[in-house]
Amino acid sequence: MSALRKFLLLSLLPLVGTLSQVSSGEALWPKTMGAGQVMARAGYIFTGTVMTVKRIDSPNAVAKVEVTFRVDRGIRGVKSGQLLTIHEWGGLWADRERYRVGQSVVLFLYRTSKLGLTSPVGNSLGQLNIDKDGRVTLPPGWTAENPGGRASEPGARWKSRMNVRDFTREVERRAE
Repeated sequence: MSALRKFLLLSLLPLVGTLSQVSSGEALWPKTMGAGQVMARAGYIFTGTVMTVKRIDSPNAVAKVEVTFRVDRGIRGVKSGQLLTIHEWGGLWADRERYRVGQSVVLFLYRTSKLGLTSPVGNSLGQLNIDKDGRVTLPPGWTAENPGGRASEPGARWKSRMNVRDFTREVERRAE
């Protein structure tokens, strides 16, 4: 690799971190994104199980993490039973593991970027864990009656903990 190419790659890494924050919604909507906004921005919505997690480090490219899910219930952009492999920017994994093999989740992911990367919409708002009892615990952004100062779901309020089947039915109804 030429010295100029290495220089350009290394100088763009901080920008990738900033773009990752923007794409995850943290920089633009840190506290104001509600359930309706998460669903509207998601290109992929599904419940699934983490099958593999693999870090991909390359001297010629941005570090990324490859995660494969078995889609248990496809809602938008994927089909039930499908294996879906995504790539997240490795910097998102610097402070914690985002997924672990065997974990059950409900995901609201952005469409894949030109760099081949994606991330959950609104970060933690777009990655919801399913516990061993089949329940989803919703973060405050989901349960607020009036998220972001607007009524995104007039007259409705999400429960803070819901059975995954009831939750996905409600998401399907509202995401149409």
